[in-house]
Amino acid sequence: MCPESEIHFRLKNNIIHPLETDNPWEAKPARRRKPIPELMVKEYTRPAADKHIHPDSLRSFSALKKTISYLLSFKSEFTNSARWPIAYYFIKDRFRAVRQDLIVQRLPASQSIELLEEMIPFYLESEYRCELQQTPNYDRKLHKTELEECFSRWKSALDSLEEKKFSRDMMLAYFLHHIDDSSFRYEILKWETALSDLTSTFNDLYFSICIGNYVRFFRLARSLQESIWRYALFPHIGMYRCHALKAFSAAFCGKSITLPTSELSEWLAFSNEDSLWDCLNDMFELDPNSGSTVKFYKCVHRVNFNENHLKLYWFSISL
Repeated sequence: MCPESEIHFRLKNNIIHPLETDNPWEAKPARRRKPIPELMVKEYTRPAADKHIHPDSLRSFSALKKTISYLLSFKSEFTNSARWPIAYYFIKDRFRAVRQDLIVQRLPASQSIELLEEMIPFYLESEYRCELQQTPNYDRKLHKTELEECFSRWKSALDSLEEKKFSRDMMLAYFLHHIDDSSFRYEILKWETALSDLTSTFNDLYFSICIGNYVRFFRLARSLQESIWRYALFPHIGMYRCHALKAFSAAFCGKSITLPTSELSEWLAFSNEDSLWDCLNDMFELDPNSGSTVKFYKCVHRVNFNENHLKLYWFSISL
C-alpha cells in the first residue's frame, strides 16, 4: 500500500499518521508512537515542476484495489463523532494519492472505472456525515471539487469504452447528484436502455421538481432504496425545501387557512418539527404563538434570508 522508499523516508523523518501506528488513540506525542510499516498507506504529494514521479513509487491496479478496500474499512469502524474527523482526513488524502497513481499510469478505462466506483460512495456519504457532525476544518468546497473530479474521470472513462460496463447504482447516483442541472435530463436519455427502470426513478424526481410538486418529490426521495442515491440527493434537499415553502406561502395564504406542522413536516420529509420551525423562522416573520399550526396569511418574507447559505437543519432528513 506504500512504496518502500516512502516508508523509509517517513520513518526516518517521523512523518507517521496516527492510523499507521499500533495505538492511534493513545494520548502520546507523535515521536513516541510505534509505527507499523504494514499499515502505512502512500500519502498524496504534489509533484514539483522539475521533479518526475519515480516509476517504482507507482502502485499496480491490484495494489490500488487493496489500498481502497483497506481505507474503506475505517469508514465503518470509526463512526464515533470524535474519531471520524481523523479517519475522514486520512482516507481523503490517501484516496487522492490513489487517483494520482491512476492518472500517472494511465490505467485502462475499465480499471479506472472499477477503482472510482469504489471511491465515489465514500465522498457522497462523507459529505453527509461531515455536514451532519459539523466536522472540524471540513472544507465543503474542496470536498465537492474532489467528488466532481471523481465523477468526471469516471464518466470520461465510461464514455471511452465501446462495451459499457458500469454500476447502475452509480450511474443513477451520478444523475441524482446533478439533478439541478437541466442538461443532465437530456444526457440520461442516452442511457435509458442500460438503466431500464432506474431511468423512470430519475424522471419521476426530476419532473416533480419541474412542475413544482414538492410533496411528491420528497415522498419519492424518502423511498429511494439505495443509500448512495439518498446521499447523492442530499445537497439539493435544502434548496428544494426552500422552493416548496415559497410555493406553500403563496398557495395557502388565505385568511382562514392553517396548516398542521405535523402535516407540513411530513410533506417535506423533515426528521422533526423543530427543524421545520427553524426553516420557517429563517424565511418568514410568523406568529410565534401559533402552536402546532402554520398560518401564511400576511406573512412577511425576511429580507436578510439567503437561500444560497442555508443552515444544516434545512437538510435534516432521515437517510
